[in-house]
Amino acid sequence: MHPLTPLYRCLGNRTYERGDNLWIKVGRFTLIKPPCGKIFDVNREELDDLLQETGALAGSFATSLPTGVDSIAYTIQDPNYGIHSVKRQFRQHLKRYENRCEVRQIDWKQLRDEGLSINRDTARQRQDVAASYADPHRWAEFCEVVSQDENLVTIGCLVNGKLAAFIVAWIDGNRCDGLMMHHHSELSDFRPSHKVIHGLGRIMIARPDISRVCSGRDMIPRQASIAQFKRGAGFESTPIRVAVVIHPSWRRLLTNPWSRRGFRHLRHTMGSRFNALENSQVFDVAAVTQI
Repeated sequence: MHPLTPLYRCLGNRTYERGDNLWIKVGRFTLIKPPCGKIFDVNREELDDLLQETGALAGSFATSLPTGVDSIAYTIQDPNYGIHSVKRQFRQHLKRYENRCEVRQIDWKQLRDEGLSINRDTARQRQDVAASYADPHRWAEFCEVVSQDENLVTIGCLVNGKLAAFIVAWIDGNRCDGLMMHHHSELSDFRPSHKVIHGLGRIMIARPDISRVCSGRDMIPRQASIAQFKRGAGFESTPIRVAVVIHPSWRRLLTNPWSRRGFRHLRHTMGSRFNALENSQVFDVAAVTQI
C-alpha cells in the first residue's frame, strides 16, 4: 500500500493504486497524483484503464517528459531559509503579533483535540458541506491513522496557546511536501496561515535529512492569489511540466480545436457567472499532452 493511501482515505478521497503510483479522485471528474509538486512517470495505457474504471474525465500530473504545459512548483532548497527570505509585505504579516504567536511541530493528539474547530471553519469557508475532516469521528480516525507513520508531521501556529492553523506534511527521502493547510478565520488578524507556511519551510529545511521543502504547484486553472501567497513566503518558483490525459471515450471530442475554441469563448463571455467553466482549461493542456 502506498504510504499516503490511508491518509487520503480518511479525508474522504477515493484512492487508486497502480504499482507504486497513487491516484486520488478530486471532485467528480478529476484524478491527481499526490504530492502535486512531485514529478512522476506515468504509463498512458495504465492511466487510460484507470480513467475508464473510475469514470473520471481527466488525470492530471507533473511529468518529466517534454509534453503538456509549463507550470511551477513552489520549493525551498536554501538551508539558510528564514525571515530574510520572504517578501517585504509577507514579512510584515509575520511580525504582526509575533509575541503572541508560536510556530512549532505539534503532536497528533493536539491536532486531534484542537484541529476539529479549524476544520469546521475551513469547511464553512469553502462551502464544503460534505467535508469528512469536519466530522469528529472521521477526524479522530484520521489523526489515529497518520500518527502511525513517522514520516507524517504537523506544523502548527498557536495564538495565545490556541491552535490557529496547521499544515500536515510528508517526508519522502530528502524532501518534504505539504499536503493540507487549514486555518481558523476568526484568528486571521494574527496571520496564522502566513506564519505556519513560513514555519513549515523554516523548520523542515533546517533538518539535516531534508534538502527540499515543497508546497505544491500551480493548478489548472491557476489561482493567482495562492501563487502570490507562496511566492511571498519565499518559496522558489521551480519550472515543471504538467500533463493532462482525458478519458478515452471523450478525448477526441473535448480536445479537438473546435471544442476548445468553444470553451474559450464560453470562459470569456460567461466565466464570471459560472466559475466551473474555468476548469475547461484542462482540455487545452490535454490537447498538447503526448505520452
